[in-house]
Amino acid sequence: MLPKIGLRVGLPANWDEFGWFGLGPGESYPDSLSAARRGQFHSTVAGLQTPYVFPQENGNRSEVTSFTIGEGGSAEGLRFALETPANVSVHPWTAETLAAAKHTSDLTPDQPDVVWLNIDAAVHGLGTAACGPGVSEQFRLPPHPVKLSLTITRR
Repeated sequence: MLPKIGLRVGLPANWDEFGWFGLGPGESYPDSLSAARRGQFHSTVAGLQTPYVFPQENGNRSEVTSFTIGEGGSAEGLRFALETPANVSVHPWTAETLAAAKHTSDLTPDQPDVVWLNIDAAVHGLGTAACGPGVSEQFRLPPHPVKLSLTITRR
């Protein structure tokens, strides 16, 4: 099984404002969509993070059709339009750093001048069966071809 299928892009760390049209305002995953509503939302990159006691995947926004990311109070940034709704998250660390962290204090930016934008065509459901049931079959993510089509313009 895979955690996600998509792309990761490094952007300037001062691009700390994120606005999106999709599910929100909090995080959502394929098996937790009923906890979110569709709309236009805005947050800082720090506000997108969910600081779980044990560091783990977090902050995903589902069914996103468009979003902007850029420097707050500035015109500097990018606008993304997605042909097919996708999952989007932004973190100051990579998935590899997150997976290696044992405590939230271990989560420091990989590169102080970069935030990591993830645009994923598919993500795995929640849970690992570490305590309780694992992810239901319908929300597991086996390797398979995906299509991710988007348009990027200056904000």
